[in-house]
Amino acid sequence: MSDVWACGHCRSINKRADSRCYSCKTPRVAAQVDPLKMQVTGAAAPAIAAPTGRYQSTTGLAALLSLLILGASAVNVAGSVWALVMIDSIRAGGTPTAADGEAIGTVVLATIGLVLLAMVGWAVWLSRVVANLPALGLGYGRVSPRYVLVEGLIPVYNLYRMPGIVSDIFRRIDPVPRDGVLIAAAWLPLIGAILIPIFVLRAAPFVESGALIQIAEVGREISVGFQLVAGLFLVALVWRVEGRVRRRARLLGTAAIGA
Repeated sequence: MSDVWACGHCRSINKRADSRCYSCKTPRVAAQVDPLKMQVTGAAAPAIAAPTGRYQSTTGLAALLSLLILGASAVNVAGSVWALVMIDSIRAGGTPTAADGEAIGTVVLATIGLVLLAMVGWAVWLSRVVANLPALGLGYGRVSPRYVLVEGLIPVYNLYRMPGIVSDIFRRIDPVPRDGVLIAAAWLPLIGAILIPIFVLRAAPFVESGALIQIAEVGREISVGFQLVAGLFLVALVWRVEGRVRRRARLLGTAAIGA
């Protein structure tokens, strides 16, 4: 058995060369146990019994992330309203000016820019939260902070991965049933906002141009509404995580709290 080592955190068997458990990502120095002496009944004993490392406050990152999410939502709503006003004006016989086109282009670019910044902010904030888990005496996350950062920056894939990481954080810090509801309330509208434009594009070859414009208008309004709802719930989710983490830090008397 010298060519493997067992993780006392989740009971996984790892190769001798592995510096972290392949399953729970706990470092070998904190989790290694003798496979022949490992307990095989009952719940696996956590490998981390006391805080390890230094806690770094994420409140500033959470505040910045919230502003980016709300800013992206507000600009997106403003752009949608502007587009609808222009469409009504064209239907009434008006002609859009070059300035109108530039304004809409600016709104679109601003929305894309804020969404990208929010995505980066989310990845950095969540990575820092996961990095704080050992310092809060909560063990090591199932994904290392570095992987959280990388996965959070991959569009579409991050929609699949991030809910599980947030759920794992909640599971470690005073979990309540409402945690899962809040995660779903934030993620489902976000996914819906992405799927609706795809549906409109798919339907385009099978619908007359006049009807397609109406479908596109309604789809745009619904998509923007979903994005606004998702943004509000994402901000609520961020601050629920922050509240849970800060309470844990206060309980441990962490000196860095509030920094």
